[in-house]
Amino acid sequence: MIAEVLFPVALDKTFYYRVDDSLKDLIKPGVRIYSSFSHRKKVLGYVISVKNDDEVVVDFDRELKKIDKVIDKESVFVVERFINVANFMSKRWFSPLGMVLRDYLRYLPIKLNYTQKNFNLETSPLRRIIISSETNFLIEKIKELREKNFCVVVFFPNILSLELFAKELSTTGLDFLKYSSEEKKSLKRQISKKLFEGKLELVLSTKGGCFLPFPPRTYFIICDPVNPMYLQFDQHPYYITPLLLEKIADEFNFSVIYFSPSISPFLYKRAQENFKLDVHKKTLIPEYEIRDMKKEDIESEKFIFDVKEKLELGKKILILSHSKYLANIVFCPNCQWIKRCKNCGFAMKVESIEGKREYICSYCNKKEGYSNICENCCNVLVEKGTGTQKIYEFLVSRFPDKKILMVDGRVLYSKLRFENFMREFLSNDYDVLVATEIIASSTISIDFDYAYLIVYESDKNSEYSYSERFFDKIYVISSKIRANGKLIIYTYNPESYIFKEIGNENYFLKEIEMRKKYNYPPYSYFYEITLVAKDKKILREKVNEMIEFLKKTDTQGALNIIDYTYEGKIRKVRGENKYTHKSWVKLKDYNSFFDFLKDYSQKNKFILDIIEK
Repeated sequence: MIAEVLFPVALDKTFYYRVDDSLKDLIKPGVRIYSSFSHRKKVLGYVISVKNDDEVVVDFDRELKKIDKVIDKESVFVVERFINVANFMSKRWFSPLGMVLRDYLRYLPIKLNYTQKNFNLETSPLRRIIISSETNFLIEKIKELREKNFCVVVFFPNILSLELFAKELSTTGLDFLKYSSEEKKSLKRQISKKLFEGKLELVLSTKGGCFLPFPPRTYFIICDPVNPMYLQFDQHPYYITPLLLEKIADEFNFSVIYFSPSISPFLYKRAQENFKLDVHKKTLIPEYEIRDMKKEDIESEKFIFDVKEKLELGKKILILSHSKYLANIVFCPNCQWIKRCKNCGFAMKVESIEGKREYICSYCNKKEGYSNICENCCNVLVEKGTGTQKIYEFLVSRFPDKKILMVDGRVLYSKLRFENFMREFLSNDYDVLVATEIIASSTISIDFDYAYLIVYESDKNSEYSYSERFFDKIYVISSKIRANGKLIIYTYNPESYIFKEIGNENYFLKEIEMRKKYNYPPYSYFYEITLVAKDKKILREKVNEMIEFLKKTDTQGALNIIDYTYEGKIRKVRGENKYTHKSWVKLKDYNSFFDFLKDYSQKNKFILDIIEK
């Protein structure tokens, strides 16, 4: 007897292992095993199938390795459904099957109590979109599902929105556990075990919870589904959280609810397909004003006068910036020298940590001591940017008698810093909150009289969804502004069409028509492709060869290519003996194109990285 085994490693293949007679009654598809793998003596694996000897053709003469131990009495996953999910991730996001398995098995305890699971109990699982920004309504919906004995898993775009909602939910008497990167491994194992055994009914989770062993009759509630923090493309396995959860729900007959403050192109398309649209309460855009940052920025006298006037009237203010840094770029006005990372070549930013300035690279995280003198001509450097640190320090210096609170992603770096922020935030004892988009969540209950939004627009075609995210953010912020309040937007591009559409609750219809006309998702699959190699000459030669091949009409038809664009040069990875080339492709279907790309990169020994845009 031979077992086909998948290991939790960065490979897209399975391996055959011999099953001793003593294990034949224990081995079955879906159980975990221990065996040697590569140079390691004891590796956890997952049995995909069991075959007779004559069903397997081994293409080498070596004796098959043996399985050492069978861990489980019963299957931990329904193999066919797990493989369907893993194959979906592998094909759509180039995530190796082994890496998908790694995340599924990561916190599943070795010792489990096995129960019979029937994933066909729900013959008509629900697909629903709820338009609302009222957390009380979300809580009532959770209570309603729990009363019907559904297991409910609520997903949040970041830890802060999860924690603040958890504080509110804890006052209701509902029992729940939290699953995020901030929780201890022991708690993650406890959650995995309880879900597997059907003993946990309510979980609040960030995107990593996609791989939990959900029981039958599970409801996914996905809050703020177009929030960019749901994208997972910094490490494998790659995925887009809402799309992955939809696939899991389809395979296991789970129900899905999207909870959003507005109808976006993404949700509109879903409503046209199989999701029921329920507009519980529309968020109204308050009075707003657009200001041109080329003429007036946040250090202008008008801005200071504005803030001073509102504070003197006892008004509460929110200032939301796209960046957390003290400066996004540092350059010399004399020789145009830019402070760059010696490691990777990216422009360095200035960060202030407990009053001490230092340079930091947001790409590779390298840090350097701060100096404001040009390394090229010794002139004084200029710092540019409108991040939360700069705004905070500026406001503290101008309004020393006011309570100004700041929050950005760094609040999660330290448990003490996080606890201090939560205490100050929940006390509501502040006049101004300076924040990044981490606070822009429909599930965070806050109220302000005035909100300032500092906008950064990208003109790259790969950022086609910018307007969708912008309007989602506008509706989230609007839901936090009290009656008779006002929204002030600072931008370098006040002529942009998106500002003309503010207040048009059907903006998404125009956006969806533009996407259809220019073949952007959801009317295509759009990917950024990076090829990496050590030999610059070979990379250039093979990239040119690939470009010529992909430009042919016959090739584009066969590979379902709508549009293919590429950089005109090869770039060196600073600090490393590597070179890269980027290209972008719109596809009708990704399967045939990715088969070609995988074969081409393997044949030429390129490292291949693919990100869905």
